[in-house]
Amino acid sequence: YQRRVRVWAGGAMDCSRFVDVDRRVVEELLCPVCSMVPVCPDEPLQLPCQHLFCRACIEEALSRKGECPLDRISCCVEDLQTSRPISNVIARLKITCDYAEEGCPEHLEVVSLAAHVHQCGYAPSTCQHCNQPQPRRCLSAHQDQCEKRPVPCGLYPCEHVIALDLLDSHRESQVCAGKKVTCPDGCGEVIAQGLLLAHHEVCPKASIPCSNGGFGCKWAGGRLQLEEHVQDCWFETVSYTHLRAHETPEHLVCRLLLEKKKKIMTTQHYASHLLNCINKYMHQISKHKTIIHNEYQ
Repeated sequence: YQRRVRVWAGGAMDCSRFVDVDRRVVEELLCPVCSMVPVCPDEPLQLPCQHLFCRACIEEALSRKGECPLDRISCCVEDLQTSRPISNVIARLKITCDYAEEGCPEHLEVVSLAAHVHQCGYAPSTCQHCNQPQPRRCLSAHQDQCEKRPVPCGLYPCEHVIALDLLDSHRESQVCAGKKVTCPDGCGEVIAQGLLLAHHEVCPKASIPCSNGGFGCKWAGGRLQLEEHVQDCWFETVSYTHLRAHETPEHLVCRLLLEKKKKIMTTQHYASHLLNCINKYMHQISKHKTIIHNEYQ
């Protein structure tokens, strides 16, 4: 392929590529220096002695020695002229495509070769996914089926785009947000890794802090035990009083919820809770009195 490109760029072509023409005719058109047929529009070049050459060969020959390579007649570059009749004949000769070895069956005129090669379906192209060479006519179909083509993961909520041949390993990796895992809080539900945080907010066995943690309660436990804990939480009364003293529009909803909860509590339970608080307080006073008494003695 690279050799054919160099030959075409140099403006001459091997006679074996010409078809539907007597070989003897083609041989008469050969450059006597390189034995190739000059095919550029401004070739072949003719000297005053009537000999024909391709541009590259004759210009190099004249630069080395100012004479015709065949009959040694003195001449210079300024003497060169395009042989228009011969050039027109060459332009109409039939030739094989540059990609005949790749399977292109076309036979076309030299003048049409460049346009055909530009869009020939047998021209080698490179897949943008796997970088493997493919005929241009097959490239689109190959890229649609290429194992290296990028595809979305497809497991919600993962948004990664990954090469097809790596898709299975990606879905089993820790990077994939859609990989299924068992709830780490122990509820037994199987969920996607990317939804663990959202699941934690509703998981019945998730460990959460007391709603009065901002007032000093250090309790933490399962969501199912939270309501039972709050009913006995000593900080519940403190939090309610604090909210009334510093109530803002944002606190209003919290206060209404606390008041509703207190109405539900029975008188007996509330009295028992209050008695426990008093006993704790009296115990602390008694303890302080004992310490003071011992110091004075």
